[in-house]
Amino acid sequence: SKLVGQQENQRRFFIFSQKNLIFFNKSQLKNLLLKNYPLDRIKINKDLPNTIKIDLTEKPTALVWVSGKNKYYVDFSGIAISQIIDANNFVENSISTETKIIRPETQFGSYPIVIDQNGGEVSIGQTIIKSDLANFINQLNKQIIEQTDLSIGYYSINNLANQDIIAQSKAGWLIYFTATEPVDLQVKELITILQKEITNRNNLEYIDLRFGDKIFYK
Repeated sequence: SKLVGQQENQRRFFIFSQKNLIFFNKSQLKNLLLKNYPLDRIKINKDLPNTIKIDLTEKPTALVWVSGKNKYYVDFSGIAISQIIDANNFVENSISTETKIIRPETQFGSYPIVIDQNGGEVSIGQTIIKSDLANFINQLNKQIIEQTDLSIGYYSINNLANQDIIAQSKAGWLIYFTATEPVDLQVKELITILQKEITNRNNLEYIDLRFGDKIFYK
């Protein structure tokens, strides 16, 4: 398989090979893609004898929402736009068909993963969270990636009403944020305290940035 290129407007092209393309079911593949990825448009063409070209356009996505065992792509309006049927997505090497499929770079990719601790039911098209909160989490994750050396495994929300977001670092300690304060200010404060006050992160349990200038850590 070969990733052949990327065009403007988030249009991505994937090429993969498969034997017996005459019998290849394009509708089945299209449905599989739509179930697993936040896509606006899909165009699939057979290029005989052994190539299939896929041209797709992604929907703007803010985050991945996890509720119980289910996962969903959520847009910047806070609406669940599609359910992720299989988090590992697609067979990369099938002996029976000798099929190889390129997995889109955006499969979770840099999208923040947000766990709903309450595990509420979700329907496609449902507004899960307010748009302000969806945008806050997306920007928070982006700024942490771009401005710090931290690696965040996932974010969690216990109560949507209080606007608190908990970041679980892959090192094991927590960071508490609030969507009621500017994201850039909180990230700046996080960077400052990590550089100037916390010299050893090995025993760190948490950093709490929810109370303005009063920053707590343990």
